[in-house]
This record gives sequence, structure tokens and C-alpha cells, in this order.
Amino acid sequence: MSQPEAQRLSERSYEVVVSQDETTDGDPIFLATNPELPGCMAQGWTVDEAVRNLADARLDYIVSLLQDGLDVPAPHQEQSA
Repeated sequence: MSQPEAQRLSERSYEVVVSQDETTDGDPIFLATNPELPGCMAQGWTVDEAVRNLADARLDYIVSLLQDGLDVPAPHQEQSA
């Protein structure tokens, strides 16, 4: 597994879903997920921050899949093409 390969895979057109959530203290926060990558999520104080954090989380997620010898799910757009 190479870092460049993981980076290339993480830059594909994964769907991003952002929803409002709250911290355990009740403060508003945004949660961003990639539905094609179960469990891949990140949060942020703003939508932009949540999406940026998700890009980092997606890379780490894909690195982990590759290290474990697992397939990396393709984005829905690529699966139907």
C-alpha cells in the first residue's frame, strides 16, 4: 500500500452528507459523512470545517482498508457509470 494510492482513492467523488448535531454539552456542531464508507465521519463547528475534516478522515479510513487488505468501496457515481 502506498500513500499516493490512498490519496488518489480518497479524492474520488464520494457523496458527502452534512447534518446538524450537537456536542455532549449541547453546543451545535456539524457532522459530515461519506455514506459509501460506513463509519467514515467527521465533525466541525461549521459546514466547511466538517467537510475539510471529513477529507482527512476519508484518507485515514482508506489507508486503514488498504493496510488490512480490504477493498475500497467506489463512490456511487463510479459504480453506476
